[in-house]
Amino acid sequence: MRSEIRIKLDAFIAAHYKQRFVRGLMLALSGTMLLLVGLFLLENQLWLSVQSRTVLFFGMWTMIIAAWGVLVVQPLLKLQGSGKVISHQEAARWIGNYFPEVADKLLNLLQLEEMSAITAENDLLLQGIAQKTLAFSNTPFIQALDWLKHKRWVTRLALLLVLLLGFSAYQSAGILNGANRVFHYQTEYVPKAPFRVELSPAELVADQGKDLTVNFMVEGSVLPESIEILIDKQIIRAKKIKSNHFQYTFPSVQAQFDFAIRAMDFDLGNYRVNVNHPPQWQALSAWADYPEYTGKIDGECASTELLEVPEGTIVTYELKGKYVNQWLVKSFGGRWTSIGGLGEKGDLAKGQ
Repeated sequence: MRSEIRIKLDAFIAAHYKQRFVRGLMLALSGTMLLLVGLFLLENQLWLSVQSRTVLFFGMWTMIIAAWGVLVVQPLLKLQGSGKVISHQEAARWIGNYFPEVADKLLNLLQLEEMSAITAENDLLLQGIAQKTLAFSNTPFIQALDWLKHKRWVTRLALLLVLLLGFSAYQSAGILNGANRVFHYQTEYVPKAPFRVELSPAELVADQGKDLTVNFMVEGSVLPESIEILIDKQIIRAKKIKSNHFQYTFPSVQAQFDFAIRAMDFDLGNYRVNVNHPPQWQALSAWADYPEYTGKIDGECASTELLEVPEGTIVTYELKGKYVNQWLVKSFGGRWTSIGGLGEKGDLAKGQ
């Protein structure tokens, strides 16, 4: 059975670890929030690489877990008696530093109790223990924990936590953006420009062999000094018309191509120029399928302008051109007939 003095010392030790737990919890909350807010705002400003964000992500969790383990979990376990805790002798010295008048007496009492446990009954020893115990009955051991200092710590940490919450609400957009990129550390993110560029015409289509003039209109709080056009590995600067207006003319467009635009080291998008190909006439040929009674061999006609063939001959005309999808053919005194080609570059149509 524990003595009265040891019960009071156990209460003192438990109160000590409760203090450590409360302070540690407040410190862990404030420190975690300060760390997260700082790191998220840092990422929001710097747009770190995938490798840097990976280090940041795992380093952040390592520090948070370590801090919570030392500041919160450890005092909580010791409060429940797990692990090495303060001994009664250490607690007695602590109390003796706060109450100098009981310093040696309290340690002597503990020593007497230990002697009584291993020594045969001794009335004088037991009476001495009872007298010393009575002398300490009115001594408030708990006061030795310096509750005023403890309250100051808790108040300051609570104030810091409130300030961090207010600051987080004010900077919520930046914090959320940074947090999203940190938690998705394997995703590559591209910084957004503080301006946007609109191209005119919106549909980039040029007639083959013709020039195409493109206007770049800039809107935003910050305007770039120049706009660069990237075609393959070639970099071309657009002409500056106004502070928010740039222009470039692609000369003699022959075929479809892609290009990108960039300003102030921001990639502003990729675009494609399409080409309209005007139909081009190439040739007309005729093939004759003679009736059997003529004995003639089928083949290509030497002339297509005026044909004289035996009755019953089937003549097939081939119209050759470039970028022709459909032909309209009209016989002498007849009506127009549509003949399909073979597509954009198929250019071949047959009619009889």
